[in-house]
Amino acid sequence: MRKIVWKVILDWDYEAEERWLNEMAADGWAMVSTRLFRYEFEKTEPGEYAIRMQKLENGIKHPKSKKYLEFIREMGIEVVGSLVGWVYLRKKTADGPFELFSDKESRIKHLTSIIYVFAALAGVNLAVGIVNVAMYAAMKVPFNLFGMVNLLVGASMCWYVKRLLNNRKRLKKEQQIYE
Repeated sequence: MRKIVWKVILDWDYEAEERWLNEMAADGWAMVSTRLFRYEFEKTEPGEYAIRMQKLENGIKHPKSKKYLEFIREMGIEVVGSLVGWVYLRKKTADGPFELFSDKESRIKHLTSIIYVFAALAGVNLAVGIVNVAMYAAMKVPFNLFGMVNLLVGASMCWYVKRLLNNRKRLKKEQQIYE
């Protein structure tokens, strides 16, 4: 049995999305595919799978990514979806713990790549929003929905980047303690 869930993750929080996917898996609904805002699940034994998300350094069709994903498959991990540079992975919980990052350095590197992407998107949205609001203000139009949405999206992405920066800073401190 399969079911489709439409869900928008408003704050772009991949950790929250990953938690939600694992809650679904714990309830016996393991993800089998995804598209923008659309998740497909299959009925499984509750807790049979653990789900992880990872931002790839290169696109999914890049030779390095293909080689990495082949390595992942050899470890008993299934690639169940990809979306805008992210891969969705699942592994049977009976096969042991499912961690993608074996050390703090690899976790820091992963967070840094996510920070770069969201900082760039935030900057673009803020710039487009400012230009639109200014342009419409010059034309004496009192409200510009498009510009305001860009400003709101850019601001929320800035908030998310700040959270990621704090997480990275915490990991760096922990890394220094253990060195």
